[in-house]
Amino acid sequence: MFQGNPQTEFTGNAQSSENIVCLMRMLDRYCKLADAMDRYRLPNGLFHVNVDDADSFVDCEGAVMLGYSALKLLQAGIRHPSVLREARWALLVLHEVERHVNAWGFIEDCPGSPLFRESGTSTEMQAFYLMLYAVAEKVKGML
Repeated sequence: MFQGNPQTEFTGNAQSSENIVCLMRMLDRYCKLADAMDRYRLPNGLFHVNVDDADSFVDCEGAVMLGYSALKLLQAGIRHPSVLREARWALLVLHEVERHVNAWGFIEDCPGSPLFRESGTSTEMQAFYLMLYAVAEKVKGML
């Protein structure tokens, strides 16, 4: 499953066997989530806000968060097939989300503040996108 070396890829206490076991569990959970979400992905890389409800609005935020996690894992040296698939989608999503930026520079089509029940904008979406953009710049050429 894990194709990197957690003893050299991670810093701090990650070198303990207990932390490596925790890392492996987190990777396993991420891959299971990514694999389950993949069947609901739209051709543009996004998902519906209620992933299994085609009548709910198309949401930028879920794909951005999933992609950010994949790129961070890739940056850490993890090259699991699910991570690589999601990392490739993340680059597509990065450009797709640019199409959802309004005249004021806010990303639309995400659960909107303050109640997060309807499509709108949110500071959280802005932050997630900037985080995705920043890590994408760092992993260029790793795919």
